[in-house]
Amino acid sequence: MASEKTYHALIPDKIFMGAATDVESMVKNEGIDVIVDLRGEATECAYPAANAKWIQIPLGDHAVVPQEKAFEQAIRPSPKLITETRKWLFIVAEEKDGPVR
Repeated sequence: MASEKTYHALIPDKIFMGAATDVESMVKNEGIDVIVDLRGEATECAYPAANAKWIQIPLGDHAVVPQEKAFEQAIRPSPKLITETRKWLFIVAEEKDGPVR
């Protein structure tokens, strides 16, 4: 029996959202090209062996940059890269309390 995916496709086969614990699975199963890590506590990619570009845009209660501006920075280059058939992953949390919803 196959295990249930704990991450989500926001735009099928293009943009995914999940937790840090999902990164390895998404890289291997979905062919992720760009990982946008929204976790403020991250110091490196959650799956260091990923052959993907890692961008950290820390969002959080104590962020230096206002969250709206930081999120805009995270998604600003997306339209161009999406049209270049890249697959994006947004890491939104550690999976502490169950799957990201």
